[in-house]
Amino acid sequence: MKNKITFLLAPLRRCVFLSAIALATADALNASAQITSTTLGTVTNLPATVAPATQANTTSYVDLHNNSGLALSWKFNVSAGTSNAVLFVYPSVDKVNYDSVPWQLVRPANGATDQVATTNWSANQLRGYTSLKIGALTNQNGGTLTNKGIVFTRPNP
Repeated sequence: MKNKITFLLAPLRRCVFLSAIALATADALNASAQITSTTLGTVTNLPATVAPATQANTTSYVDLHNNSGLALSWKFNVSAGTSNAVLFVYPSVDKVNYDSVPWQLVRPANGATDQVATTNWSANQLRGYTSLKIGALTNQNGGTLTNKGIVFTRPNP
């Protein structure tokens, strides 16, 4: 009788062992296949154009999420010139007081060819900040800058 019980339990042990392996493998596959959802937004209240060799001040805000990065992309062109166009971004820790020294996103223009200036800040680079203010666009060219917009994306909390 002892041999018979051992014989009946052996397949059951193998089944439990194989089930444990299958569950572990399924969990590993699910963890590696997760996709982080993101929020895509646009920055509003921006000037459509910036005259040659001038700066256009603006006030637009991008809220930041705790422990989250942010990718920002600015698209523009100029009617003439290959000098720099500059986007001024001011960080804040409290959404009230913004840094007096802006972060600058600088991109040389190439005439009427659209240019895209992109940044991708990590969560560590933005740690402690709650908001970014888009404060100005500067056109260092001889031709008019046409602002085609700013979009951003960030992981959802």
